[in-house]
Amino acid sequence: MPLKSPPHTGGIPTSYSKPKPFNYGPYWITNLFRRYREVAGLNKRFHLHCLRHTAASDLVRQGIHMKKI
Repeated sequence: MPLKSPPHTGGIPTSYSKPKPFNYGPYWITNLFRRYREVAGLNKRFHLHCLRHTAASDLVRQGIHMKKI
């Protein structure tokens, strides 16, 4: 007997579908970063974008050419 799929699973049997833990909105990573920043006691001027600059600086120090970064 084949498994019947409820309509809300998009045809995937319920044994294979997982509920979405929460809604990923456009700012969810920013909000998560802010919470961790507060817990860590970091300055409010430290933004998620700062990590991009840190990663680029680390790559330059490792000898990666700027055009590759």
